[in-house]
Amino acid sequence: AGLPFLDGMLEIFATSDTMFFGAARVEGAGPDADGAIEIKLGYNAMAPSAGKDVIFVDPMIATGSTVIDIYQLLIDRNQQPRRFIVAGLVGWRGAYDRIKKYIPDAEVWYATCDEELNEQGYIVPGLGDAGDLCFGPKI
Repeated sequence: AGLPFLDGMLEIFATSDTMFFGAARVEGAGPDADGAIEIKLGYNAMAPSAGKDVIFVDPMIATGSTVIDIYQLLIDRNQQPRRFIVAGLVGWRGAYDRIKKYIPDAEVWYATCDEELNEQGYIVPGLGDAGDLCFGPKI
């Protein structure tokens, strides 16, 4: 879902290294008591990020679970970034709080912020499924 957003970022940061993480929510359960949803990380292509500025790009930051899981993956691989920026088009205000709880130094940028998350962990009103909107429904 983030690929169209990535294209625009690369127009500005043309010489930057790029990482790609295939992440999807595990469907069926809503957020837990902490607001987390289970994320399945699949394909991971990581550039060295230790001591570098990293911008995490995702069109919709619903619970912040993907952000937190990927940041932890960087830490587990000894790739602690100097600066970690989360750039989302639409975010849930509670995700900001969760991200700051687990990544206190993170900078979180939303173009717009929605106040509500439904019982399945989707932003309300949000935009719908960003991946489906960009590439068509999953089959």
